[in-house]
Amino acid sequence: EKEVHAVRLKQYEYAQRLQKAVADVETLQGTFHFLETQEAAAVSARDYKTAENMKKQLDKSYAVFEAIKNNDYTSDEYVDPFEACDFANASKGLVAVRLRVCYEVDFGHSLHALGSIPQLGQWNVENCRQMQWTEGHNWVLHLNVERGSTFEFKFLIKSPPQDGEEEEHIRWQDDPNRSVELPETFLRSADVIGTWDRDEENEVVWTCQGLSAGDMPGEVSPVN
Repeated sequence: EKEVHAVRLKQYEYAQRLQKAVADVETLQGTFHFLETQEAAAVSARDYKTAENMKKQLDKSYAVFEAIKNNDYTSDEYVDPFEACDFANASKGLVAVRLRVCYEVDFGHSLHALGSIPQLGQWNVENCRQMQWTEGHNWVLHLNVERGSTFEFKFLIKSPPQDGEEEEHIRWQDDPNRSVELPETFLRSADVIGTWDRDEENEVVWTCQGLSAGDMPGEVSPVN
């Protein structure tokens, strides 16, 4: 709302800062889920050293969130909170992955993603991740995934229980599963664009790499 208001007042620099803040919060949502999952898994395995490390990274991520929430985006001394809180250390070795699919469903129904990695429920349908509806019937899910990872996933649709029923109805996407391979090199983000009907011409992965020496600004590859 603040971003829209700033645009109406032609305060475009202010609006741009707010737009980035929204994107940063979406990235943090994926980070929170990943770190909490890893912390719980480490505790279950009695690997308390790893659990403590995950807890420290969670604390850093929460500090970033608080900085974003409380920042003065109109100040002439504005500092990007995502950088100021050293977020790179909190998500070291992770890639901000966005799953995206355009598909229209009936009112009350929702799209979810399920896959082979903890961030996608490890094929346990009870742990599938609900996607967020955006304008144009685009469904989006933000994750943080380790560099060099290869994972499979598919989409599913949940619908409310019918009269007299207790459980939701689940409609699975047809086989085969989608497969994504992230490179080992430094990678800031990956945009995984899928389709419900397996339209291979429109299923791609856009990657955004760092702009340091030797890095390419971006690459595109198909979803296998």
